[in-house]
Amino acid sequence: MKIYGLIIAVVLFMTVSCHKKRENDDFVRSVKCEKVIPVEEKKETSSFPGRVKAASDINLSFRVSGPIKNINCKEGTFVKKGTLLARIDPRDYETQLSATQGEYKSIKAEAERVIELYKRQSATQNDYDKAVYGLQQIEAKHKAHINALEDTYMYAPFDGYIHKLYYDTNETVSAGFPIIAMVSTKEPEVEINLPSSEYLKRNNFSSAQCYIDVYPDKVFCLDLIGATPKANLNQLYTTRFKIIPCEGVTPSPGMTAMVTICYKNEKINSFSIPTSSLLHREGKTYVWILNPENHTVKLCVVKVAEITTDGFALVTSGLKEGDEVVTAGINTLKEGQKVKKLASLTPSNIGGIL
Repeated sequence: MKIYGLIIAVVLFMTVSCHKKRENDDFVRSVKCEKVIPVEEKKETSSFPGRVKAASDINLSFRVSGPIKNINCKEGTFVKKGTLLARIDPRDYETQLSATQGEYKSIKAEAERVIELYKRQSATQNDYDKAVYGLQQIEAKHKAHINALEDTYMYAPFDGYIHKLYYDTNETVSAGFPIIAMVSTKEPEVEINLPSSEYLKRNNFSSAQCYIDVYPDKVFCLDLIGATPKANLNQLYTTRFKIIPCEGVTPSPGMTAMVTICYKNEKINSFSIPTSSLLHREGKTYVWILNPENHTVKLCVVKVAEITTDGFALVTSGLKEGDEVVTAGINTLKEGQKVKKLASLTPSNIGGIL
Protein backbone atom coordinates (compact mmCIF):
# COMPACT_ATOMS: atom_id res chain seq x y z
CA MET A 1 0.00 0.00 0.00
CA LYS A 2 2.85 2.32 0.82
CA ILE A 3 4.59 1.45 -2.46
CA TYR A 4 1.40 2.19 -4.38
CA GLY A 5 1.12 5.64 -2.77
CA LEU A 6 4.77 6.44 -3.59
CA ILE A 7 4.19 5.57 -7.26
CA ILE A 8 1.20 7.89 -7.43
CA ALA A 9 3.23 10.75 -5.90
CA VAL A 10 6.05 10.34 -8.44
CA VAL A 11 3.58 10.34 -11.34
CA LEU A 12 1.90 13.49 -10.08
CA PHE A 13 5.27 15.24 -9.64
CA MET A 14 6.38 14.40 -13.19
CA THR A 15 3.07 15.59 -14.60
CA VAL A 16 3.31 18.95 -12.83
CA SER A 17 6.98 19.38 -13.87
CA CYS A 18 6.23 18.72 -17.55
CA HIS A 19 3.33 21.12 -17.44
CA LYS A 20 5.53 23.85 -15.98
CA LYS A 21 8.24 23.11 -18.57
CA ARG A 22 5.73 23.52 -21.41
CA GLU A 23 4.60 26.80 -19.90
CA ASN A 24 8.20 28.04 -19.78
CA ASP A 25 8.83 26.92 -23.36
CA ASP A 26 5.73 28.74 -24.57
CA PHE A 27 6.61 31.97 -22.67
CA VAL A 28 7.19 34.93 -25.05
CA ARG A 29 9.41 37.62 -23.56
CA SER A 30 8.53 41.27 -24.11
CA VAL A 31 11.43 43.44 -25.28
CA LYS A 32 11.94 47.03 -26.34
CA CYS A 33 13.44 47.54 -29.82
CA GLU A 34 14.65 50.50 -31.82
CA LYS A 35 15.60 50.85 -35.46
CA VAL A 36 19.19 51.67 -36.24
CA ILE A 37 19.77 55.23 -37.48
CA PRO A 38 22.05 55.66 -40.53
CA VAL A 39 24.78 58.22 -39.89
CA GLU A 40 26.43 59.15 -43.19
CA GLU A 41 28.18 62.32 -42.10
CA LYS A 42 30.06 63.52 -39.06
CA LYS A 43 30.41 67.24 -38.36
CA GLU A 44 33.53 68.64 -36.71
CA THR A 45 34.35 72.13 -35.42
CA SER A 46 37.29 73.80 -33.68
CA SER A 47 37.62 77.19 -31.97
CA PHE A 48 40.64 79.47 -31.67
CA PRO A 49 41.24 82.95 -30.19
CA GLY A 50 42.11 85.71 -32.64
CA ARG A 51 42.45 89.44 -33.13
CA VAL A 52 40.79 91.79 -35.61
CA LYS A 53 43.21 93.51 -38.00
CA ALA A 54 42.82 96.04 -40.80
CA ALA A 55 42.65 94.62 -44.32
CA SER A 56 45.60 96.87 -45.20
CA ASP A 57 47.82 98.27 -42.46
CA ILE A 58 50.93 99.73 -44.06
CA ASN A 59 53.77 102.17 -43.43
CA LEU A 60 54.28 104.65 -46.24
CA SER A 61 57.79 105.89 -47.09
CA PHE A 62 59.54 107.97 -49.75
CA ARG A 63 61.78 106.42 -52.40
CA VAL A 64 64.12 109.39 -52.17
CA SER A 65 65.85 111.20 -49.31
CA GLY A 66 65.59 114.81 -48.23
CA PRO A 67 63.85 117.26 -45.89
CA ILE A 68 60.06 117.04 -45.64
CA LYS A 69 58.56 120.15 -47.21
CA ASN A 70 54.99 119.60 -45.97
CA ILE A 71 52.60 117.01 -44.51
CA ASN A 72 49.00 117.43 -45.58
CA CYS A 73 47.26 115.08 -43.13
CA LYS A 74 46.74 114.47 -39.41
CA GLU A 75 46.41 111.38 -37.32
CA GLY A 76 42.89 109.92 -37.32
CA THR A 77 41.72 111.73 -40.45
CA PHE A 78 40.11 109.96 -43.39
CA VAL A 79 41.73 110.33 -46.81
CA LYS A 80 40.67 109.21 -50.27
CA LYS A 81 42.86 107.22 -52.63
CA GLY A 82 45.22 109.51 -54.54
CA THR A 83 45.24 112.28 -51.91
CA LEU A 84 48.61 114.05 -51.55
CA LEU A 85 49.83 113.19 -48.05
CA ALA A 86 53.36 114.63 -47.92
CA ARG A 87 56.23 115.90 -50.07
CA ILE A 88 60.01 115.98 -49.94
CA ASP A 89 61.62 119.34 -50.78
CA PRO A 90 62.09 118.98 -54.58
CA ARG A 91 64.80 121.67 -54.99
CA ASP A 92 67.80 119.36 -55.50
CA TYR A 93 65.84 116.96 -57.69
CA GLU A 94 64.57 119.80 -59.91
CA THR A 95 68.14 121.06 -60.38
CA GLN A 96 69.35 117.54 -61.16
CA LEU A 97 66.65 117.00 -63.74
CA SER A 98 67.28 120.38 -65.36
CA ALA A 99 70.97 119.53 -65.88
CA THR A 100 70.12 116.10 -67.23
CA GLN A 101 67.61 117.54 -69.67
CA GLY A 102 70.27 119.78 -71.26
CA GLU A 103 72.68 116.85 -71.53
CA TYR A 104 69.91 114.66 -72.92
CA LYS A 105 69.00 117.14 -75.67
CA SER A 106 72.66 117.55 -76.74
CA ILE A 107 73.45 113.82 -76.88
CA LYS A 108 70.16 113.02 -78.57
CA ALA A 109 70.76 115.55 -81.35
CA GLU A 110 74.32 114.26 -81.94
CA ALA A 111 73.16 110.62 -81.93
CA GLU A 112 70.40 111.31 -84.42
CA ARG A 113 72.92 113.03 -86.73
CA VAL A 114 75.33 110.07 -86.64
CA ILE A 115 72.50 107.58 -87.20
CA GLU A 116 71.33 109.53 -90.25
CA LEU A 117 74.90 109.60 -91.65
CA TYR A 118 75.19 105.86 -91.09
CA LYS A 119 72.03 105.30 -93.11
CA ARG A 120 73.67 107.25 -95.94
CA GLN A 121 76.80 105.12 -95.51
CA SER A 122 78.78 108.23 -94.47
CA ALA A 123 79.59 107.04 -90.91
CA THR A 124 81.40 103.94 -89.66
CA GLN A 125 79.84 101.09 -87.71
CA ASN A 126 81.84 102.12 -84.65
CA ASP A 127 80.48 105.69 -84.74
CA TYR A 128 76.96 104.32 -85.13
CA ASP A 129 77.28 101.95 -82.16
CA LYS A 130 78.65 104.73 -79.94
CA ALA A 131 75.77 106.99 -80.88
CA VAL A 132 73.10 104.35 -80.20
CA TYR A 133 74.57 103.25 -76.85
CA GLY A 134 75.16 106.86 -75.76
CA LEU A 135 71.53 107.72 -76.53
CA GLN A 136 70.26 104.71 -74.52
CA GLN A 137 72.33 105.72 -71.52
CA ILE A 138 71.19 109.34 -71.46
CA GLU A 139 67.56 108.32 -71.94
CA ALA A 140 67.76 105.99 -68.93
CA LYS A 141 69.45 108.71 -66.84
CA HIS A 142 66.86 111.27 -67.88
CA LYS A 143 64.00 108.90 -66.99
CA ALA A 144 65.55 108.11 -63.58
CA HIS A 145 65.76 111.81 -62.71
CA ILE A 146 62.15 112.37 -63.80
CA ASN A 147 61.10 109.50 -61.54
CA ALA A 148 63.14 110.87 -58.64
CA LEU A 149 61.32 114.19 -58.88
CA GLU A 150 57.94 112.40 -59.01
CA ASP A 151 58.95 110.33 -55.96
CA THR A 152 59.11 113.47 -53.84
CA TYR A 153 55.29 113.22 -53.71
CA MET A 154 53.51 110.74 -51.41
CA TYR A 155 49.93 109.81 -52.31
CA ALA A 156 47.38 107.70 -50.43
CA PRO A 157 47.36 104.21 -52.03
CA PHE A 158 43.76 103.50 -50.95
CA ASP A 159 40.82 104.96 -49.02
CA GLY A 160 41.59 104.84 -45.33
CA TYR A 161 42.59 106.50 -42.10
CA ILE A 162 45.89 108.01 -41.04
CA HIS A 163 46.99 105.88 -38.10
CA LYS A 164 50.27 107.54 -37.15
CA LEU A 165 52.76 110.21 -38.29
CA TYR A 166 56.40 109.31 -37.62
CA TYR A 167 57.96 112.59 -38.82
CA ASP A 168 57.05 116.23 -39.00
CA THR A 169 57.64 119.06 -41.47
CA ASN A 170 61.30 120.12 -42.07
CA GLU A 171 62.71 116.86 -40.72
CA THR A 172 65.18 115.14 -43.05
CA VAL A 173 64.37 111.51 -43.82
CA SER A 174 66.15 108.73 -45.67
CA ALA A 175 64.64 106.70 -48.48
CA GLY A 176 62.60 103.75 -47.23
CA PHE A 177 62.04 105.08 -43.68
CA PRO A 178 58.36 104.94 -42.55
CA ILE A 179 56.76 108.38 -42.62
CA ILE A 180 53.02 107.68 -42.29
CA ALA A 181 51.07 104.62 -41.04
CA MET A 182 47.74 104.08 -42.76
CA VAL A 183 44.87 101.58 -42.41
CA SER A 184 42.25 100.85 -45.06
CA THR A 185 38.47 101.06 -44.78
CA LYS A 186 37.89 97.69 -46.46
CA GLU A 187 36.34 94.78 -44.56
CA PRO A 188 38.67 94.03 -41.65
CA GLU A 189 40.33 90.68 -41.12
CA VAL A 190 40.75 88.38 -38.17
CA GLU A 191 44.02 86.56 -37.59
CA ILE A 192 44.45 83.31 -35.66
CA ASN A 193 47.28 80.84 -35.07
CA LEU A 194 46.69 77.18 -35.93
CA PRO A 195 48.62 74.16 -34.64
CA SER A 196 50.09 71.89 -37.30
CA SER A 197 47.30 69.32 -36.93
CA GLU A 198 44.66 71.92 -37.86
CA TYR A 199 46.85 73.57 -40.52
CA LEU A 200 47.01 70.26 -42.41
CA LYS A 201 43.19 70.26 -42.58
CA ARG A 202 42.94 73.79 -44.05
CA ASN A 203 41.66 72.45 -47.39
CA ASN A 204 38.75 70.84 -45.53
CA PHE A 205 37.51 74.11 -44.03
CA SER A 206 33.80 74.33 -44.78
CA SER A 207 32.90 77.62 -43.12
CA ALA A 208 34.03 79.88 -40.31
CA GLN A 209 32.52 82.48 -38.04
CA CYS A 210 33.68 84.62 -35.18
CA TYR A 211 32.29 86.04 -31.97
CA ILE A 212 33.52 89.40 -30.68
CA ASP A 213 33.21 90.39 -27.02
CA VAL A 214 31.88 93.88 -27.66
CA TYR A 215 29.13 92.49 -29.92
CA PRO A 216 27.79 89.57 -27.83
CA ASP A 217 24.55 89.25 -29.80
CA LYS A 218 26.14 89.09 -33.26
CA VAL A 219 27.88 86.38 -35.25
CA PHE A 220 30.25 87.46 -38.04
CA CYS A 221 30.77 85.14 -41.01
CA LEU A 222 34.32 84.75 -42.29
CA ASP A 223 35.97 84.04 -45.65
CA LEU A 224 39.33 82.29 -45.62
CA ILE A 225 42.11 84.45 -47.11
CA GLY A 226 45.07 82.16 -46.57
CA ALA A 227 47.57 80.63 -44.18
CA THR A 228 51.31 81.17 -43.99
CA PRO A 229 53.20 78.06 -45.14
CA LYS A 230 55.83 78.46 -42.42
CA ALA A 231 55.29 78.08 -38.67
CA ASN A 232 56.33 80.83 -36.26
CA LEU A 233 58.60 80.37 -33.24
CA ASN A 234 55.71 78.77 -31.35
CA GLN A 235 55.20 76.22 -34.14
CA LEU A 236 51.88 77.81 -35.08
CA TYR A 237 50.65 78.82 -38.53
CA THR A 238 49.16 82.29 -38.95
CA THR A 239 45.81 82.12 -40.73
CA ARG A 240 43.74 85.10 -41.93
CA PHE A 241 40.00 85.46 -42.57
CA LYS A 242 38.02 88.36 -44.04
CA ILE A 243 35.17 89.52 -41.79
CA ILE A 244 31.76 89.96 -43.43
CA PRO A 245 29.94 92.91 -41.77
CA CYS A 246 26.84 91.85 -39.81
CA GLU A 247 23.79 94.12 -39.96
CA GLY A 248 25.94 97.10 -40.87
CA VAL A 249 28.31 96.56 -37.93
CA THR A 250 32.02 96.38 -38.80
CA PRO A 251 34.52 95.43 -36.05
CA SER A 252 37.48 97.73 -35.52
CA PRO A 253 41.13 96.61 -35.65
CA GLY A 254 42.48 95.51 -32.29
CA MET A 255 39.32 93.82 -31.00
CA THR A 256 39.62 90.25 -29.70
CA ALA A 257 37.57 87.49 -31.30
CA MET A 258 36.85 83.78 -30.97
CA VAL A 259 36.91 82.01 -34.34
CA THR A 260 34.98 78.77 -34.88
CA ILE A 261 35.95 76.68 -37.90
CA CYS A 262 33.59 74.08 -39.38
CA TYR A 263 35.15 71.30 -41.41
CA LYS A 264 33.70 69.55 -44.43
CA ASN A 265 31.50 66.64 -43.42
CA GLU A 266 33.36 63.39 -43.23
CA LYS A 267 31.73 60.29 -44.71
CA ILE A 268 31.74 57.51 -42.09
CA ASN A 269 28.83 55.24 -43.21
CA SER A 270 27.89 54.06 -39.73
CA PHE A 271 24.74 53.47 -37.69
CA SER A 272 23.68 55.03 -34.43
CA ILE A 273 22.21 52.75 -31.74
CA PRO A 274 21.58 53.20 -27.99
CA THR A 275 24.44 52.04 -25.80
CA SER A 276 21.90 50.00 -23.81
CA SER A 277 21.70 47.57 -26.75
CA LEU A 278 25.41 46.62 -26.55
CA LEU A 279 26.31 43.26 -25.04
CA HIS A 280 29.95 42.52 -24.19
CA ARG A 281 31.12 38.90 -24.09
CA GLU A 282 34.63 37.45 -24.28
CA GLY A 283 36.18 40.65 -25.61
CA LYS A 284 33.59 41.14 -28.36
CA THR A 285 30.58 43.41 -28.68
CA TYR A 286 27.18 42.02 -29.71
CA VAL A 287 23.63 43.20 -30.27
CA TRP A 288 20.37 41.30 -30.46
CA ILE A 289 18.71 41.85 -33.86
CA LEU A 290 14.98 41.27 -34.20
CA ASN A 291 13.71 39.14 -37.09
CA PRO A 292 10.37 40.80 -37.96
CA GLU A 293 9.10 37.73 -39.86
CA ASN A 294 9.11 35.18 -37.05
CA HIS A 295 9.67 37.56 -34.09
CA THR A 296 12.86 35.88 -32.96
CA VAL A 297 16.19 37.41 -31.98
CA LYS A 298 19.66 36.75 -33.36
CA LEU A 299 22.99 37.64 -31.74
CA CYS A 300 25.35 39.56 -34.07
CA VAL A 301 28.89 40.86 -33.64
CA VAL A 302 29.29 44.63 -34.23
CA LYS A 303 32.22 47.04 -34.38
CA VAL A 304 31.81 50.22 -32.34
CA ALA A 305 33.73 53.26 -33.64
CA GLU A 306 32.67 55.83 -31.06
CA ILE A 307 30.51 56.29 -27.96
CA THR A 308 28.85 59.71 -28.02
CA THR A 309 28.04 61.84 -25.00
CA ASP A 310 24.27 61.56 -25.61
CA GLY A 311 24.12 57.82 -24.89
CA PHE A 312 24.51 56.49 -28.42
CA ALA A 313 27.14 54.35 -30.13
CA LEU A 314 28.36 54.64 -33.73
CA VAL A 315 28.61 51.15 -35.24
CA THR A 316 30.59 50.73 -38.47
CA SER A 317 29.98 47.01 -39.18
CA GLY A 318 27.53 44.26 -38.34
CA LEU A 319 24.35 46.23 -39.06
CA LYS A 320 22.40 47.27 -42.11
CA GLU A 321 19.71 49.82 -42.72
CA GLY A 322 16.31 48.70 -41.46
CA ASP A 323 17.64 46.49 -38.66
CA GLU A 324 15.99 46.66 -35.26
CA VAL A 325 18.05 46.05 -32.13
CA VAL A 326 16.86 45.08 -28.67
CA THR A 327 17.57 47.88 -26.20
CA ALA A 328 16.28 46.38 -22.94
CA GLY A 329 16.41 42.90 -21.39
CA ILE A 330 19.41 41.87 -23.50
CA ASN A 331 21.11 39.79 -20.78
CA THR A 332 18.28 37.20 -20.46
CA LEU A 333 17.69 36.49 -24.16
CA LYS A 334 18.69 33.33 -26.01
CA GLU A 335 19.53 32.68 -29.66
CA GLY A 336 16.34 32.17 -31.69
CA GLN A 337 14.06 33.04 -28.79
CA LYS A 338 10.62 34.37 -29.63
CA VAL A 339 9.94 37.86 -28.33
CA LYS A 340 7.19 40.41 -28.29
CA LYS A 341 8.12 43.96 -29.27
CA LEU A 342 6.94 46.77 -27.03
CA ALA A 343 6.18 50.18 -28.41
CA SER A 344 7.22 51.84 -25.17
CA LEU A 345 7.85 51.01 -21.54
CA THR A 346 4.87 51.41 -19.19
CA PRO A 347 4.27 50.30 -15.60
CA SER A 348 2.01 47.49 -16.87
CA ASN A 349 4.56 45.85 -19.16
CA ILE A 350 7.92 46.64 -17.60
CA GLY A 351 7.78 43.42 -15.60
CA GLY A 352 7.84 41.34 -18.80
CA ILE A 353 11.16 42.90 -19.79
CA LEU A 354 12.76 42.28 -16.46
